[in-house]
Amino acid sequence: MKKVGVIFGGQSVEHEVSVITGMQVIENIDKSKYEVVPIYINKEGKWLTGPSLGDFKTYKEGNFKDAKQIVLSANRNDYNIYLHPDEAGLFGKKILGKLDIIFPALHGTYGEDGSTQGLFELMNIPYAGGGVLASSVGMDKILMKD
Repeated sequence: MKKVGVIFGGQSVEHEVSVITGMQVIENIDKSKYEVVPIYINKEGKWLTGPSLGDFKTYKEGNFKDAKQIVLSANRNDYNIYLHPDEAGLFGKKILGKLDIIFPALHGTYGEDGSTQGLFELMNIPYAGGGVLASSVGMDKILMKD
């Protein structure tokens, strides 16, 4: 089964809209074909994952008790999600699993402006949607009109 990381939230003013988009994507992915890994970026920029992050109720209630802070590898072609060193401890499980593709459900700056797309391209992680140029041009309303 392919593992899809749905990334949402972020530090933009459109944070809440992105959470709604992320929840809609997670709800509508065919779970008989794909294993969904919710990846939430909080307003402070921390990347988190955990089973409850795929449930809209978590955000309404502000209950993030099973959320674990994660990092992506800076090594090209390493599609693993790693626990943040603060979470893993000395003997903790460091690798949470490998992603086959990332589905960005981010809005606004640092989300749909080409920034995260550039990050994924640098790391050679497959992702859905437009590339860096298309995303950055799409955010520039003046350039889009020309």
